[in-house]
Amino acid sequence: MPFLQKLRIILQSKKFIVLSLLLIILYILIFTRLISYASKLDKNTKRKFNIIKQFNKYGAFLCCSKQAYRFSIVYVAIVEFIKAYNIEITMDYLRVVIMSVEVIFFYFIIKDSLSFVMKYIIIRNKSKALYKLSLIFSVFSLLTNFRITFLLLVAFSWIINKKIGLRQRQIKILESV
Repeated sequence: MPFLQKLRIILQSKKFIVLSLLLIILYILIFTRLISYASKLDKNTKRKFNIIKQFNKYGAFLCCSKQAYRFSIVYVAIVEFIKAYNIEITMDYLRVVIMSVEVIFFYFIIKDSLSFVMKYIIIRNKSKALYKLSLIFSVFSLLTNFRITFLLLVAFSWIINKKIGLRQRQIKILESV
């Protein structure tokens, strides 16, 4: 039996219709329950809920705090120092946890740094073509020479934050939500 005929039979079956209706009802109940929970939240949590709810509008302004960003850089530097001097960690579980946290910190550092550099390019040049070209070059550089690109992104991000205070601007935008 061809695929389309099987699909037509499934779509016309009563079980499929009943399950679809149940899923729609369940979705509506869960969504309305989330909305009712949102009305019981305190001020700070409501603000965060609104940011998440309007992620398309405010997602570009999300960034780590200065303390979290610095802590992540220090943690990654310490782990890289340990690797460079061949200090062995004998406990497998601890080694996996350290490496996992390092990867997570790498992600947030790169995300913040790359977004600051790209936003600075847009602010400075107002050119989408230059932005896209820079983004492609940055991702390619991260894939080919990770360490040097990582260090350059962190350095440029630090310079941009010192020069125009982009992190503080983004945090103020989010605080006004």
